[in-house]
Amino acid sequence: MLYDRPYMRQGYQYSGSSPIPILKWIIISNIIVFVMQSVFVWWIHVPLMENFFSLSRYSLKSFFIWTPISYSFLHDVQNPFHLIFNMFIVFIFGRTIDRDIGSRKLLTLYLFSAITGGIVYLLFNHSGGFLIGASAAAMGLLTLFCILHANETITLLLFFIIPVRVKPKNLLWVVLGVDLFFFLFQELPPGAKTHVAHSAHLGGILGGWLYYKYFMNKDFWFENKSFNFSIPNFFKNSGTSGKPKYKYSVNILNRKDLQKEVDRILDKINSKGFGSLTDEEKKTLDKAKDAMSN
Repeated sequence: MLYDRPYMRQGYQYSGSSPIPILKWIIISNIIVFVMQSVFVWWIHVPLMENFFSLSRYSLKSFFIWTPISYSFLHDVQNPFHLIFNMFIVFIFGRTIDRDIGSRKLLTLYLFSAITGGIVYLLFNHSGGFLIGASAAAMGLLTLFCILHANETITLLLFFIIPVRVKPKNLLWVVLGVDLFFFLFQELPPGAKTHVAHSAHLGGILGGWLYYKYFMNKDFWFENKSFNFSIPNFFKNSGTSGKPKYKYSVNILNRKDLQKEVDRILDKINSKGFGSLTDEEKKTLDKAKDAMSN
């Protein structure tokens, strides 16, 4: 009963909760925006994207309320490595996070970390500069990965060349220490000039920790929606937009009902990840294991 589904068998690779994983769309969106930025800067000679979508005190005073999120999809067109490095981190750690908590929660974490990174940046930067880049969002993904897989040994390529084996919890402390050092001695001092917003990195790390501590087992409003990247509804035939939710009360003595409930829970794990289960659903799985062992 518990192991008759392909995704419960050894070797099965969870593929995410949408036909095209949200992680892919995050990376593709960043690349598309970078191309659009390059067109405006190099061909039209107007930084149009930066003017309307970067985060700054001026943008908020101008009621550009989208900038606490939109800035994270912009990058420095004069330094393509800015985009490449951020997307590398998003991909490396995001694909594991996708399997751990599901695509919708991954998107929530990504956006939440971008917002907290932007907030911390604005709190400590009063010079009138602007913020762009997915670094804060990437740091949020890295942080949650390091928390969930703290003692697993992983191999990283230092400078993309030298393989280094490290435990994620130690990696997180190193990243936190480096960003804190450069924040205190390169970004924070009056008159300091740096092109790296270490405050935003620290805000992203904070966002990843806050998400793990307070929000990981809760659903945000759009995480309950059955959405994916497909043809808009107005191009389709009318019909029911979703299925009503029901609360289940399972009699463990009725093996048929128990199997039906377990099947529903396993389907939910496949679509949303184990982190989406309620305490009652986890208890039901435990009861099913006990029933099978008897």
